[in-house]
Formats: sequence, structure tokens, C-alpha cells
Amino acid sequence: MATIKKAVFSVFGEEQLPTIDTQAGPSEIRQWKTDPSIKRCYEKLFTTIKADTQTTYMSRVLEKVWPDSSKAPDTHIAYAISVCKTLLDPSIDGIQITSSIESKIKRNMVSFIIF
Repeated sequence: MATIKKAVFSVFGEEQLPTIDTQAGPSEIRQWKTDPSIKRCYEKLFTTIKADTQTTYMSRVLEKVWPDSSKAPDTHIAYAISVCKTLLDPSIDGIQITSSIESKIKRNMVSFIIF
């Protein structure tokens, strides 16, 4: 999980995504989550980095976590997507991954099947 979070911050960079301590308190996390830049990053997750490429921010995160992401199991990719979405989603108060992530992983797995 730490590797995924590190990759997210690396892909977006500090100019787009301000850093936060994963051990921050609830009020600090709430303040961070309400920063408009967090929402922009969340909305960009599945958009292309440059107009002339097909590389999305999410695919770049996955490449940083698994340099050969074609060998990563679908469940690991679904987990990584769930972590990214939980971390950046302004409607989710926390940044820690809880047991509720299981439903998100299942939803992301279904997205693979539909694709």
C-alpha cells in the first residue's frame, strides 16, 4: 500500500498534489481532502497525461508499482486502483485503507471484465 501511495505522489508531483503524512489526524486529513487540488487529481486519475498519448495517470501509477504491469494479477491492479481512489476521493474522509476496500476491489474487478 505504501508503494502505491508513493507512486501516486510521484506521478502527480508536489505542484499538483500536496503531500500529507499518512499518520495525520482527522482534521488535517479533512483539510487536505478539501483542497481543490486533491479533487483535480482525483478527477484526472483516468484521464490522459498528455493529449497526444494514451497513458493515463492511473496507468503511470501502475507502471511505477509494477514496471511490467502485464504480469501483475488483476486483483493486485484492482487493489491499487482502489487505494488510489480512496486516497484522492474528496468524499471519503480518511486516507487509510480499511476493510471496506473489499467492495471497491470487487467493483474494480468487474470493471476489468466489462472492459
